[in-house]
Amino acid sequence: MWVPEYPRGFLEATGQPVSIDDFSHFGQANDNLVEAAFAQLKRQDRDLGYVIQDTGHEVLWLWMEDKFGSASPEIARSFEQQRPWRYVLCTPDLPWVPDPLREDPQRREFLHAQLRQLLNAQGANPIEVSGFGESRATEALKALTRRDL
Repeated sequence: MWVPEYPRGFLEATGQPVSIDDFSHFGQANDNLVEAAFAQLKRQDRDLGYVIQDTGHEVLWLWMEDKFGSASPEIARSFEQQRPWRYVLCTPDLPWVPDPLREDPQRREFLHAQLRQLLNAQGANPIEVSGFGESRATEALKALTRRDL
């Protein structure tokens, strides 16, 4: 089950640039969406279902640090306490698509490396996937179903 990227929808709806005060709201909203997804899986009697979240606390941490110079203790604590079972980290090999909420096409590799470093420092051991279209999704699902990771 996929959880939508809450910050994107919020920023598109408000039409305002992101502010440092938005991050605690983003974190709580993301938590609520993940809880709702797990509750739906439980109602459907799907114990082995996956909840896939695009923008978790790790992304909020890195985004806040990059944009404002530091992550709030609340976001850092949430990331440390609510670590998912597995991370799939997509390489920035897809072509850049202009978007009002994407800030810097020149820093994609740098931000990817920063996120990988953050995840590794927290012992998260992310699965990295690359490629295009269906092959990217297939690679991620194969990695998620491996038991030896």
